Amino acid sequence: MHISSFVFRQVRPNFVYRIQAQAKDIRKINPFRMKHFLMMMIVAALLLACSNKPRVVDFKETDNYFYAGKVQHPTLLKITTQADFDKHFGIAAFMGDGGKATEIDFSKQFVVAKVLPETDTLDDLKPVALTQESGRLHLTSTVKHVEKRGYTIQPCFILIVDRKYVDDELTE
Repeated sequence: MHISSFVFRQVRPNFVYRIQAQAKDIRKINPFRMKHFLMMMIVAALLLACSNKPRVVDFKETDNYFYAGKVQHPTLLKITTQADFDKHFGIAAFMGDGGKATEIDFSKQFVVAKVLPETDTLDDLKPVALTQESGRLHLTSTVKHVEKRGYTIQPCFILIVDRKYVDDELTE
């Protein structure tokens, strides 16, 4: 008899015994516990997938429009039709590069606008972010008062947003 076959015969029974013991342990698992465990994993996955983290909403800032009315305090507008947009804003187009007003397709998009009261300081009003969370659109913007001027302006910006967010409540 060869020495390797002797060692193999000595080791093999222990190895086989361990595998058989593990197989018996697996069969002893309660099916109710396994179903309960799987159900908990599915619930955890759903909770993670449905978390209410703010989602960044893409927007495009328009060029060459002005606010046609007057406001007494900072105003946030959500405009969904061309007729309503024309009541609030006028076109400030000029000749040359970049003089054409940005086109808005109200069948696919809507407008979010922020308008400040008239001021004699040159205000730098910029949109920072537009996010969606729990059926709300939240607009974040900054205002910097730069310097006093000899005339008044009415700072505003207009954002074009995808129409799929039109039913969300607009907040600041």
